[in-house]
Amino acid sequence: MIDTRFDTSIDLRGEIENYRQVALIKYYKMLLEIDPKKDRLTLLAVLRCIDKLERHSQERKRPRCDRKKMQADGTLA
Repeated sequence: MIDTRFDTSIDLRGEIENYRQVALIKYYKMLLEIDPKKDRLTLLAVLRCIDKLERHSQERKRPRCDRKKMQADGTLA
């Protein structure tokens, strides 16, 4: 019997990443069209959305540290 849960989770992560990229492109296009003097609140809202999406991407790229492994290695004080 083949376990397909792993394949499904990889496919879903890839799909989520694609949607994130599409949303980022949309927000960057909006950012180019906004007049900062007239639409300050819109500008701030778009920048917040971009920041959230970029931070989420960075969290995915960073490896998670394992506390128990670090304690066993002696690298965690």
